[in-house]
Amino acid sequence: MAKIGEEETADLGEHETDLCSDSVPGGRRMTRREAWGAALIALGVLAFWWATAIWAVPAQDSAGRQVVFFYQGVSGSAITGWIQLVSLLGGAVGSILLASALIGRIRRRRLRRSVGWAACAVAILAAPYSAVVVFFAFLAAMGIGDDVELTAATGQSVLVTQDGFDGDVVVIYTKYDRFHYVMNRQADDLAGFPRVKDRDCHLVDLDGRLRLTCGADSVIINPT
Repeated sequence: MAKIGEEETADLGEHETDLCSDSVPGGRRMTRREAWGAALIALGVLAFWWATAIWAVPAQDSAGRQVVFFYQGVSGSAITGWIQLVSLLGGAVGSILLASALIGRIRRRRLRRSVGWAACAVAILAAPYSAVVVFFAFLAAMGIGDDVELTAATGQSVLVTQDGFDGDVVVIYTKYDRFHYVMNRQADDLAGFPRVKDRDCHLVDLDGRLRLTCGADSVIINPT
Protein backbone atom coordinates (compact mmCIF):
# COMPACT_ATOMS: atom_id res chain seq x y z
CA MET A 1 0.00 0.00 0.00
CA ALA A 2 2.78 2.39 0.87
CA LYS A 3 4.47 1.68 -2.47
CA ILE A 4 1.28 2.37 -4.39
CA GLY A 5 0.78 5.63 -2.55
CA GLU A 6 4.33 6.68 -3.38
CA GLU A 7 3.79 5.94 -7.08
CA GLU A 8 0.54 7.96 -7.15
CA THR A 9 2.29 10.86 -5.45
CA ALA A 10 5.13 10.65 -7.97
CA ASP A 11 2.68 10.65 -10.91
CA LEU A 12 0.87 13.69 -9.54
CA GLY A 13 4.16 15.46 -9.10
CA GLU A 14 5.16 14.71 -12.68
CA HIS A 15 1.88 16.09 -14.04
CA GLU A 16 2.24 19.24 -12.01
CA THR A 17 5.79 19.70 -13.28
CA ASP A 18 4.71 19.19 -16.91
CA LEU A 19 1.92 21.71 -16.65
CA CYS A 20 3.92 24.37 -14.90
CA SER A 21 7.35 23.98 -16.42
CA ASP A 22 6.55 25.17 -19.92
CA SER A 23 3.57 26.24 -22.01
CA VAL A 24 4.79 24.15 -24.96
CA PRO A 25 3.19 20.64 -25.14
CA GLY A 26 5.45 17.99 -23.66
CA GLY A 27 7.21 20.47 -21.39
CA ARG A 28 9.84 21.30 -24.03
CA ARG A 29 10.93 24.47 -25.63
CA MET A 30 10.57 25.07 -29.36
CA THR A 31 13.04 22.92 -31.27
CA ARG A 32 15.21 24.06 -34.13
CA ARG A 33 13.08 22.05 -36.58
CA GLU A 34 9.90 23.76 -35.36
CA ALA A 35 11.53 27.18 -35.57
CA TRP A 36 12.75 26.57 -39.13
CA GLY A 37 9.39 25.15 -40.15
CA ALA A 38 7.43 28.10 -38.76
CA ALA A 39 9.88 30.57 -40.29
CA LEU A 40 9.72 28.97 -43.75
CA ILE A 41 5.92 28.92 -43.68
CA ALA A 42 5.70 32.55 -42.57
CA LEU A 43 8.23 33.74 -45.15
CA GLY A 44 6.58 31.68 -47.89
CA VAL A 45 3.13 33.09 -47.17
CA LEU A 46 4.46 36.65 -46.98
CA ALA A 47 6.49 36.33 -50.20
CA PHE A 48 3.62 34.72 -52.12
CA TRP A 49 1.21 37.42 -50.94
CA TRP A 50 3.62 40.22 -51.86
CA ALA A 51 4.33 38.79 -55.31
CA THR A 52 0.64 38.19 -56.06
CA ALA A 53 -1.12 41.11 -54.39
CA ILE A 54 1.45 43.88 -54.81
CA TRP A 55 4.22 43.17 -57.32
CA ALA A 56 2.05 41.43 -59.94
CA VAL A 57 -0.71 44.05 -59.95
CA PRO A 58 -0.49 45.90 -63.28
CA ALA A 59 0.66 49.48 -62.86
CA GLN A 60 -0.75 52.31 -64.97
CA ASP A 61 0.44 55.70 -66.08
CA SER A 62 -1.59 58.91 -65.84
CA ALA A 63 -3.44 58.01 -69.06
CA GLY A 64 -4.48 54.59 -67.76
CA ARG A 65 -2.08 52.61 -69.95
CA GLN A 66 -0.45 49.49 -68.57
CA VAL A 67 3.13 49.82 -67.36
CA VAL A 68 5.26 46.66 -67.16
CA PHE A 69 8.64 45.96 -65.59
CA PHE A 70 11.41 44.86 -67.95
CA TYR A 71 15.13 45.27 -67.31
CA GLN A 72 18.15 43.47 -68.76
CA GLY A 73 15.96 40.81 -70.33
CA VAL A 74 14.04 40.07 -67.14
CA SER A 75 10.28 40.68 -67.10
CA GLY A 76 8.08 41.40 -64.11
CA SER A 77 6.01 38.27 -64.72
CA ALA A 78 9.15 36.11 -64.55
CA ILE A 79 10.11 37.67 -61.21
CA THR A 80 6.58 37.01 -59.94
CA GLY A 81 6.78 33.38 -61.04
CA TRP A 82 10.15 32.77 -59.37
CA ILE A 83 9.02 34.35 -56.09
CA GLN A 84 5.84 32.26 -56.11
CA LEU A 85 7.75 29.09 -56.98
CA VAL A 86 10.36 29.54 -54.24
CA SER A 87 7.74 30.53 -51.66
CA LEU A 88 5.60 27.48 -52.48
CA LEU A 89 8.55 25.09 -52.20
CA GLY A 90 9.77 26.78 -49.02
CA GLY A 91 6.29 26.64 -47.51
CA ALA A 92 6.02 22.93 -48.35
CA VAL A 93 9.36 22.16 -46.69
CA GLY A 94 8.38 24.27 -43.68
CA SER A 95 5.06 22.45 -43.36
CA ILE A 96 6.80 19.06 -43.37
CA LEU A 97 9.33 20.17 -40.75
CA LEU A 98 6.73 21.72 -38.47
CA ALA A 99 4.17 18.94 -38.81
CA SER A 100 6.69 16.16 -38.12
CA ALA A 101 8.02 18.01 -35.08
CA LEU A 102 4.57 18.67 -33.63
CA ILE A 103 3.43 15.10 -34.22
CA GLY A 104 6.56 13.90 -32.42
CA ARG A 105 5.44 15.80 -29.32
CA ILE A 106 2.39 13.55 -28.90
CA ARG A 107 3.16 11.18 -26.02
CA ARG A 108 0.62 8.46 -26.67
CA ARG A 109 2.02 6.09 -29.25
CA ARG A 110 -1.28 5.09 -30.85
CA LEU A 111 -2.48 8.67 -31.09
CA ARG A 112 0.85 9.78 -32.53
CA ARG A 113 0.70 7.09 -35.20
CA SER A 114 -2.92 7.93 -36.04
CA VAL A 115 -2.15 11.62 -36.44
CA GLY A 116 0.94 10.80 -38.49
CA TRP A 117 -0.98 8.56 -40.90
CA ALA A 118 -3.74 11.17 -41.18
CA ALA A 119 -1.15 13.85 -42.00
CA CYS A 120 0.35 11.59 -44.68
CA ALA A 121 -3.09 11.01 -46.19
CA VAL A 122 -3.77 14.74 -46.33
CA ALA A 123 -0.37 15.33 -47.94
CA ILE A 124 -1.04 12.67 -50.59
CA LEU A 125 -4.48 14.11 -51.40
CA ALA A 126 -3.09 17.64 -51.64
CA ALA A 127 -0.09 16.61 -53.77
CA PRO A 128 -1.84 16.80 -57.21
CA TYR A 129 -3.27 20.26 -56.51
CA SER A 130 0.06 21.48 -55.18
CA ALA A 131 1.81 20.09 -58.26
CA VAL A 132 -0.54 22.03 -60.57
CA VAL A 133 0.10 25.27 -58.69
CA VAL A 134 3.87 24.70 -58.75
CA PHE A 135 3.72 23.84 -62.47
CA PHE A 136 2.00 27.11 -63.41
CA ALA A 137 4.36 29.07 -61.16
CA PHE A 138 7.26 27.39 -62.97
CA LEU A 139 5.78 28.31 -66.36
CA ALA A 140 5.42 31.91 -65.26
CA ALA A 141 9.00 31.92 -63.99
CA MET A 142 10.35 30.49 -67.24
CA GLY A 143 8.13 32.76 -69.32
CA ILE A 144 4.97 31.45 -70.98
CA GLY A 145 5.11 34.07 -73.72
CA ASP A 146 7.89 35.92 -75.54
CA ASP A 147 9.43 39.26 -74.65
CA VAL A 148 11.48 40.83 -77.45
CA GLU A 149 13.33 44.11 -76.86
CA LEU A 150 14.39 46.04 -79.96
CA THR A 151 16.51 49.19 -80.13
CA ALA A 152 16.77 51.69 -82.98
CA ALA A 153 20.01 53.31 -84.09
CA THR A 154 18.95 56.49 -82.28
CA GLY A 155 18.73 54.65 -78.96
CA GLN A 156 14.95 54.41 -78.74
CA SER A 157 13.67 50.99 -77.78
CA VAL A 158 10.42 49.04 -77.74
CA LEU A 159 9.28 45.87 -76.04
CA VAL A 160 7.21 43.40 -78.07
CA THR A 161 5.30 40.72 -76.18
CA GLN A 162 3.57 37.71 -77.72
CA ASP A 163 1.40 35.19 -75.91
CA GLY A 164 2.80 31.71 -75.51
CA PHE A 165 -0.14 29.75 -76.87
CA ASP A 166 -1.23 30.49 -80.43
CA GLY A 167 0.67 33.78 -80.69
CA ASP A 168 -2.42 35.77 -81.67
CA VAL A 169 -1.84 38.53 -79.12
CA VAL A 170 1.08 40.84 -79.85
CA VAL A 171 1.49 44.03 -77.84
CA ILE A 172 4.06 46.78 -78.33
CA TYR A 173 5.36 48.80 -75.39
CA THR A 174 7.50 51.92 -75.57
CA LYS A 175 10.09 53.07 -73.05
CA TYR A 176 8.64 54.60 -69.88
CA ASP A 177 11.67 54.80 -67.62
CA ARG A 178 14.82 52.82 -66.91
CA PHE A 179 12.97 49.79 -65.56
CA HIS A 180 9.54 50.00 -67.23
CA TYR A 181 7.74 50.07 -70.56
CA VAL A 182 4.28 51.51 -71.21
CA MET A 183 1.70 49.96 -73.53
CA ASN A 184 1.55 51.67 -76.91
CA ARG A 185 -0.56 49.51 -79.22
CA GLN A 186 -1.46 46.02 -80.34
CA ALA A 187 0.13 44.66 -83.49
CA ASP A 188 -2.21 42.16 -85.12
CA ASP A 189 -0.09 42.25 -88.29
CA LEU A 190 2.72 40.53 -86.38
CA ALA A 191 0.50 37.88 -84.75
CA GLY A 192 0.66 34.17 -85.45
CA PHE A 193 3.57 32.20 -86.85
CA PRO A 194 6.44 32.51 -87.33
CA ARG A 195 6.74 34.13 -83.95
CA VAL A 196 8.22 37.59 -83.56
CA LYS A 197 11.33 36.27 -81.80
CA ASP A 198 12.03 34.00 -84.79
CA ARG A 199 11.69 36.73 -87.41
CA ASP A 200 14.23 39.24 -88.66
CA CYS A 201 12.92 42.34 -86.88
CA HIS A 202 14.46 45.81 -86.76
CA LEU A 203 13.38 49.21 -85.46
CA VAL A 204 13.81 52.47 -87.37
CA ASP A 205 13.27 56.05 -86.19
CA LEU A 206 11.08 58.11 -88.59
CA ASP A 207 11.35 61.67 -87.27
CA GLY A 208 9.65 61.03 -83.95
CA ARG A 209 7.73 57.95 -84.95
CA LEU A 210 9.07 54.42 -84.99
CA ARG A 211 8.66 51.73 -87.60
CA LEU A 212 8.94 48.11 -86.57
CA THR A 213 9.56 45.73 -89.43
CA CYS A 214 9.51 41.95 -89.08
CA GLY A 215 10.08 40.29 -92.42
CA ALA A 216 7.45 41.61 -94.85
CA ASP A 217 5.23 43.10 -92.13
CA SER A 218 5.62 46.60 -90.69
CA VAL A 219 3.82 48.61 -88.04
CA ILE A 220 4.09 52.28 -87.13
CA ILE A 221 4.56 53.20 -83.49
CA ASN A 222 3.49 56.71 -82.57
CA PRO A 223 5.12 58.47 -79.61
CA THR A 224 3.31 58.16 -76.30
